[in-house]
Amino acid sequence: NEDWTYTGMFENTQTITNKSGDDKVELKRAYVEGRLGGMDLTAGRWNEVTFTGNVLDTNIDGVKVSYGDKVKVFGLAGKGAGEGYLEESEDRVYIAGVEADMGAVDAYAAYFETDSSAHSDFSTDNLDKEIWNVGVSYNFAPDFVLAAEYMRGNEDYYDTDKDGWYADLAWKGASADEPGSYGLHVGYFDQSANAYLSPTTDGFVTDVFDHGYKGMVYGASYTFAKNIVGVFNYYDFEDKECGADADTMFTELYFTF
Repeated sequence: NEDWTYTGMFENTQTITNKSGDDKVELKRAYVEGRLGGMDLTAGRWNEVTFTGNVLDTNIDGVKVSYGDKVKVFGLAGKGAGEGYLEESEDRVYIAGVEADMGAVDAYAAYFETDSSAHSDFSTDNLDKEIWNVGVSYNFAPDFVLAAEYMRGNEDYYDTDKDGWYADLAWKGASADEPGSYGLHVGYFDQSANAYLSPTTDGFVTDVFDHGYKGMVYGASYTFAKNIVGVFNYYDFEDKECGADADTMFTELYFTF
């Protein structure tokens, strides 16, 4: 059916530091996407990145439906797929949101609710969360984009406030089909663990991720040849609760076909 696609992804983890070379192969994603009754539908196990991923970026088992074009509303119901905050299969997540493309301005808002089996180091109570999330990006000049985001949770599980925010200023950007193109960006995070589920970041150690984090990120991208793009980010983070440092340099090289 030309209206439907199926995607599967296997992940191989191999240990090369011992003589046996232990390895493990897992089916990490298996989902269908298509249109049903005028709505877009995703069902199965996929990597859910909601907006920027600063609240949620993780594999889940679930169903997501969306409707609209320039203004799109969506709803999601899912369960944990063995990763991070939504680790157990009995963990549940529900999301309702709206996003709007208004030309130079993009805006979005969402509500997240979870029923989680996770708990903090200081309590056996479940870390159920309700989080509101809003954000906007503004292409205020031909080569500049300013983005900002705010999120707020309903509980004080950690002594790191109930809210968090993020801002980023980007100049240009590498394009895979334009060799020699490049971009720079600088951003700041102030993220409370009370106001995210499983966020996107390459700049943390375990302690920072558990309690919340804050700090700067500086990044660059460059297209070395057609369909070959390099990305570099430097993170200067610290834990919001205990002040532990996490200075991280993260480099990626993308080949597209």
